[in-house]
Amino acid sequence: MDRIQRPLTLIACILLASCDLVETTPCTTELRFGLNVTVVSAADGTPVIEGLEVTARDEPYFEVLVGVDNQRQGAPERAGIYTLNVSAPGFVGRTVNGVEVRRGQCHVTPAVVTVELAPVVA
Repeated sequence: MDRIQRPLTLIACILLASCDLVETTPCTTELRFGLNVTVVSAADGTPVIEGLEVTARDEPYFEVLVGVDNQRQGAPERAGIYTLNVSAPGFVGRTVNGVEVRRGQCHVTPAVVTVELAPVVA
């Protein structure tokens, strides 16, 4: 009996270690935004603030990002591949495709994006 029990115990220990069942990382309860967008002028790098609107789409999901000044956040704890539409009065609107937010062990891994908007030329 001992000849069978020892190899089985060894196999069980190897399997448990390789499946990460022995140790686990504790997760926090904080909310993390998947999208973190900063918008600046392509002409001089100054923050674009007035009338700034940033939307995100990952079909069928759609969201208007919120924030202060030239910073916008969205997609709370939501992985996906997003298309961002950025607009502001006096600037040429811009679309940014393929912004990926990945799911991590506990939270999403945020996509940090800086978008430069070109001023409208009169």
